[in-house]
Amino acid sequence: MACLDRPLLLKYDEASMRIHDIFLKAWNLDSFLKHYSKNANDPTFRLIIASDGTITRTLQVLHLSPIDLEVREQSKVHLDPEIAKYLEISDPEKVISRKVWLKKAHQRLLYASTILAFSQRDQKILKEILLKEKPLGLLLEEYQLPSLKDKLTIGRLVHPRIAEGLGLEAATELWARHYRLTIQESIRASVLEVFSPAAFRTA
Repeated sequence: MACLDRPLLLKYDEASMRIHDIFLKAWNLDSFLKHYSKNANDPTFRLIIASDGTITRTLQVLHLSPIDLEVREQSKVHLDPEIAKYLEISDPEKVISRKVWLKKAHQRLLYASTILAFSQRDQKILKEILLKEKPLGLLLEEYQLPSLKDKLTIGRLVHPRIAEGLGLEAATELWARHYRLTIQESIRASVLEVFSPAAFRTA
C-alpha cells in the first residue's frame, strides 16, 4: 500500500471503518518496516504496532500491569457490505459492533472499534463477549481459540473524540492499525486499534 498523504476526510464512518478514509498516512507491514528501517524509532513502539499476538497480553507484558476493559458501546448491527467484502463473508448469524478502551489502572492506553461476525456454533464466546467483562484477546486465550491476523494496515489518523477520550488534544495525530481477525475459522472481525502515546511508554 502506498503511503497516503492526502487530508483526512471529515466524514469518518466509524461503523464501517473504511481505512482509506481514516488514515492520514498508511502502510502495509512490509512498507512500514522498510520505512522505519531508515528512521530511528523506539523498538517498543515497533513491537506493539506490528505485534501478531493479542494486544491485551502485549500491553500487560510491556507495562507489567493488568489491562482492564471499559466498554464504550456494544450492540448488534447489520453487516455493512464493504466490511462483508473486506471480511470475505456473507450472511453471518450475528454481527456485533464493539467499541472499547483498554486501560492500565485509570489510564486509557488504547481505543478499539471492532465488527465481529459470528456463525451459529459460536454461542459460547458470543455469550462471553455480550457480558462485557473481558477483552477479546483474553477470551481467545481463556478458550484456547486459534486466531489469525491478516490484511494489516498501520497508519496515522486524527480523530478528535478518540484523542480527547485518551486525554489528549483533539488535533493530536495518533498511531493506529486496522486488520482482519479470523478466530477458529468461523468468527471474523474487522478491528481498528488506536493507540495513546502512553501505550508505548513502559518506563
